[in-house]
Amino acid sequence: MSKKYRCFLWATLLLTVIFCTVPLTVNAENENKNLPEPLDPFGNGLQYSVVIYDNTNGLPTSEANALAQTDEGFIWIGSYGGLVRYDGNVFEHISLENITGVKSLYTDSQNRLWIGSTDDGFAMMKNGSIRYWNESNGFSGGVVRAVAEDESGFIYIATKKGLYFVDSDLNVDTVNDERVREKAM
Repeated sequence: MSKKYRCFLWATLLLTVIFCTVPLTVNAENENKNLPEPLDPFGNGLQYSVVIYDNTNGLPTSEANALAQTDEGFIWIGSYGGLVRYDGNVFEHISLENITGVKSLYTDSQNRLWIGSTDDGFAMMKNGSIRYWNESNGFSGGVVRAVAEDESGFIYIATKKGLYFVDSDLNVDTVNDERVREKAM
């Protein structure tokens, strides 16, 4: 899947509800059933239909705060009910020891999944193991609103209390810049 198409798909998912794409054959039979118009975002002849998932048909929750995809093809869904993994067929709630709700998700250049909590802290998942950061090990930012990576591989953690970063040794520290502190408050 091209990067351009993945970006379009994630943006659409975040602005609406969770959906996955399923190829649709348009024929006279479908035209008479008041079905939604097939989705063809780039005009390349591929048509898709929208399937809405919620807590009535497989998704363990009715809301989604964040979405990310890892190289294995899993779609990760962050919700107030926690972390959910979707493999294209099954939604699975992933139990996290120190996180009850998930506000933000990010997959970095090393295919690590960063999980921003609605509580206080964040986590990083790599190959099934999870590392947590919270007040006990240097992070006191509260709810993690966004996660991003720079060209050096530093991970930035945005909170209402300020901006933090995680270096290559996985140490967390505050970005000490007056311009950031002014905007955060």
